[in-house]
Amino acid sequence: MIDSFLKEEGGKMSPDEITGELKKLGVVISNRTLFNYERWGLIPRAERGAQRGGKWTDYPRHTIVEAYVAWAFLHGQYGDEGLRKVMGGKIPKLSPKAVSSIRAHAITLFTAINEICSGDKTDSNRYANDSDFVNNFMGDNNLKKADEMSQDTEGFIMFAVNIWNREIAEVRKKVMSPV
Repeated sequence: MIDSFLKEEGGKMSPDEITGELKKLGVVISNRTLFNYERWGLIPRAERGAQRGGKWTDYPRHTIVEAYVAWAFLHGQYGDEGLRKVMGGKIPKLSPKAVSSIRAHAITLFTAINEICSGDKTDSNRYANDSDFVNNFMGDNNLKKADEMSQDTEGFIMFAVNIWNREIAEVRKKVMSPV
């Protein structure tokens, strides 16, 4: 799943650490909102447990990236100037259900592409990493003009998945530094 997509990021983080890192990026959310994002399927599930010291919750480190992108989709803060131009200057805010669906489709697509390429890396070797491969694959083969997508749910989903993947790649550049 997405863990393999971001596996090199490694490590676990508490909800306070995740929200603290998001705050550094200009996204202020509470631990409760983070939990809602998890409940809605916008970010990976946390590991939870209890021991003598009390309860604990650990999220994968890449939750920072996924929470940032989920927030961007929920608040209409995604895409680039080209998208803004096509959309008449307004980027729509998406519902949690829509963002969850986009994330699920992106994970499914990424997983399928990884499986296809796991034996023969010929196509993916052209790209610096798997994220670039996914973005190029989707850009070359699945995107339609934005005006056509409003009529085509499947086209919109592919368009949104492409944006999700590109946003993930951009935020990773900002957030994840080699350890």
